Amino acid sequence: MRVGGLLPLGNFPIPDVLFCTSLLDVAAARVQVEAKIGKRIPTVLYMHENQVEYPANPSRDRDERDVHFALTNLNSIFAADVVLWNSRWNLESFLNGILKAVEPCRGIPFDDLEERVRARSNVAWCPVEVPKPEYPSPIEAADSPLVVWPHRHEHDKGPDLLLDLARSHRGNSIRWALLGERFDQVPEGIKRFREEFAQSIVFDGCPSRNIYESILASADWVCSTARHEFFGLAVVESMFAGCMPWVPSGLSYRELLPAAARGLSPAAPPDDPAMVREQIRWHLGAAEAPNATRRIDSLIESVL
Repeated sequence: MRVGGLLPLGNFPIPDVLFCTSLLDVAAARVQVEAKIGKRIPTVLYMHENQVEYPANPSRDRDERDVHFALTNLNSIFAADVVLWNSRWNLESFLNGILKAVEPCRGIPFDDLEERVRARSNVAWCPVEVPKPEYPSPIEAADSPLVVWPHRHEHDKGPDLLLDLARSHRGNSIRWALLGERFDQVPEGIKRFREEFAQSIVFDGCPSRNIYESILASADWVCSTARHEFFGLAVVESMFAGCMPWVPSGLSYRELLPAAARGLSPAAPPDDPAMVREQIRWHLGAAEAPNATRRIDSLIESVL
């Protein structure tokens, strides 16, 4: 397959496939591209998130988003030839909410909407590269467990919930590493976490990839306090590196974790960590880059 293979047509290349993400209006993109090149192009939509389930910012008085974004997702689904979702949770959360989003559209029948979306949908976990650390971790070894929180410092990743979680585990000796991307506006939960747990934070930065992987390999746990998680790339990377999951019981984690890896925390560790790590690696085999890429390729090839 040559998704990236291009043939010239004047100054405009002809793609084999249009591969679009859920942030794009696929219908508008197809109209413009196909009008330019004068032919129909097989189009794949990869739903890496959906605008029905994406949580509002609690710091705002009201949610400023418009239902238009959810309807654009819906329109894109019907404009694409193949629709891929990065998790079953992503698909189900969209279906659970889209019917409410279209309720104001009076006079338009949507009785078969769920059935039509499901008929066009496939779940394909995104490809994840297994970390292969090349350098020693900058964090010194210690007896207390090292917990990484590798998420963006934004409201949807629950920095306020991280603070609550850390407070509820003060009795446990825990070292923290904050590894996620950060921005000019610092969430209040992160500010307070840094103040209250300054003595327990052993790393706080957005490191290079090499250092990031070395820290994951030295950590004992990966913590998520996300309000939404359509897949959980950072958590999956961390588990591939050997971290135990300390994550919410729902969201995409219901499908990413085998039974033995659910409900764990530094206060409730598994009896046999090696066995749990082995089960996690087996369960997540479909997400390893070569396997996940082959599945996506096979689904794309069905429209070529």
